[in-house]
Amino acid sequence: MRVESFKGALLSALMITSIIALAIPLLSPSPVHAALTSHAPIFIKGDSGFISPDPVNGGGSGTASDPYIIENWDISAGSANGIAIWNTTAYFIVRNCLVENCASSYDGICLEGGANGKIENNTCTRNNGCGIFLYYSDNNYIENNTCSNNEAGIELNSYCSNNTISGNICSNNYYGINSLGTHSDNNLISNNTCENDNYSIWLFSSNNNLISNNNISCSNTIVENNSDGIVLQFSTNNRIENNTVGNNFGGVYLYSSSYNNLTNNSCDNNWEGIYLESSSDNNTLTNNTCSNNKYDGIRLDSSDNNRIYHNNIINNTIQAYDNGSNYWDDGYPSGGNYWSDYAGSDANGDGIGDTPYNIPGDNNQDHHPLMAPWTPSWVPPSAPSGASTPSAQTNWPLIAGIVVTIVVIGIVAAVYIRRR
Repeated sequence: MRVESFKGALLSALMITSIIALAIPLLSPSPVHAALTSHAPIFIKGDSGFISPDPVNGGGSGTASDPYIIENWDISAGSANGIAIWNTTAYFIVRNCLVENCASSYDGICLEGGANGKIENNTCTRNNGCGIFLYYSDNNYIENNTCSNNEAGIELNSYCSNNTISGNICSNNYYGINSLGTHSDNNLISNNTCENDNYSIWLFSSNNNLISNNNISCSNTIVENNSDGIVLQFSTNNRIENNTVGNNFGGVYLYSSSYNNLTNNSCDNNWEGIYLESSSDNNTLTNNTCSNNKYDGIRLDSSDNNRIYHNNIINNTIQAYDNGSNYWDDGYPSGGNYWSDYAGSDANGDGIGDTPYNIPGDNNQDHHPLMAPWTPSWVPPSAPSGASTPSAQTNWPLIAGIVVTIVVIGIVAAVYIRRR
């Protein structure tokens, strides 16, 4: 009898646990992908446009704690922007929408003069001008979207600052993520995957941005001879950190861009690993690995006063080239770079070669080459000054579910023991 009672109690506990486990995803802040409903293009102009005629199908009042929500639409736009939001300050979310076929002169999701928005978990694909387009728009979050087969995946065009662009997949676009207008500053571009774009991440005349933890590869770039991983053009004070850039024509390319910091990037199997050109001066390159690139590992062309040290330069056709005046080591005992073809010795065993490593181009040398590869200590990057950072997404529903489950099982066990 007691065994049957215990089995019944245990079964009840397991049933309650299963119900809780099924309920946890419903309580989770992650969006649930519902079936999509066809809808005509949506155009919201001013905060009042969120209310009329009918685009806000997910409720909300436009405050930070209760944003307007536009979700679960299937929009084949034709000759129009799929979802256009202009000149708004209300808080809003656009999520779980499919936007396609907007024609090359229109965009999938378009913010002009829009702020305080979150665009998440959308798919913007097939023949849009830009999958997601921002113009004069600040303090927005563009997260976990898929933008493929567009002219540009995600574009910041003129005076778009303090935006977070994170966790997106941009593939088979001409530009993956780009700022072709000017003054898109203090943005965070992190944890994105860019595949088979002609130019994966391109910033033009944009400053103080952080580009970190992105995964970038193009399979067709050498054939087309015009594709690059990360490009800075006329841009200063940016940080390019912790990116994986492989199988592109150019890995990381700076053109007339100065005072930038490139650190902890892996630039492998490109045509050029890292390339600085045309007065790209006063940059710092540290803790990068440039290996198995088909031409140069690191190339400096008409660029001066750069500091290049603690990098691993391995098995490139040409390890490095420099026709300017630059610094290829950090002095003794800090040392310079690791060169896989360095043939010198280390008589005193201090880990630094006894003879310099010569760099072709203009009599530059690494005076203190490292005898073994540099092992960087990775530090999670912080957002650039002034940039918004997304608040941590808590897992309180999961925690609550586990706690309730433990309590229920404990009560059942206690009742059983008491009855015995």
